[in-house]
Amino acid sequence: MSDKSLRLKIIKALDAERLIRSERIGVAAEHAEVILFGKVASERERQLAVGLASAVKQARSIRDLLEIAPPAPAPSTLYDHDKTYQPPFAPLHMEIKDAISRYETAEPKGEPETWFEAFSESLILPIFADVLNTARRAGHDGQVLHRKDRDAHVYRLELVRADHPANQPAPYLELSSAESGHRVTVARGGAYPGPADHNFVDTEMTWDDVEPRAVQKEVVRWVKRVFRKYGE
Repeated sequence: MSDKSLRLKIIKALDAERLIRSERIGVAAEHAEVILFGKVASERERQLAVGLASAVKQARSIRDLLEIAPPAPAPSTLYDHDKTYQPPFAPLHMEIKDAISRYETAEPKGEPETWFEAFSESLILPIFADVLNTARRAGHDGQVLHRKDRDAHVYRLELVRADHPANQPAPYLELSSAESGHRVTVARGGAYPGPADHNFVDTEMTWDDVEPRAVQKEVVRWVKRVFRKYGE
């Protein structure tokens, strides 16, 4: 069995266990030697995760680098917390062109933001979920949030790198319907790495209106910025 297949087999075993928050646990495999890293809520969860990985016969050894960390604090009531529609790594419900045409060809229904809600369910939330789960697998953290600001829906992705300064707000990306037309407002805020924009004092705030087809590209560009190296 290849290292890739071994890693996926262990991930599948962790995902199937309801007593484990598998999205917080990372798995690496090299020459059948497995490393577990990330965060667990308790010693019991750690032992359960190690036991499940050890039960996979193809694993020669298990290295436990799991960190016991308390559960995240209760979310703000301003948002619906982690509206990610698991399971982890679920494929997009629709291709981009299909998600866009869903509202371009449909008859107008209800409030003006209806098209954006449909677009968000089909494209934005699945993308946010994939990014968040991938970040957690790599030992980072974050959350997907949703709020209704008057009549507008706002979807927010926050990512917290493992080395993010504790006293600084997390970088975030917010997507909402633009004031006119079928366009999406992309807002970015928080503290970012890099000498040009990470001053450890003030947070940033930038925004643009883009075509729906550009949303995925904007998300990818933002994620790359979050994970750039400090000091670059």
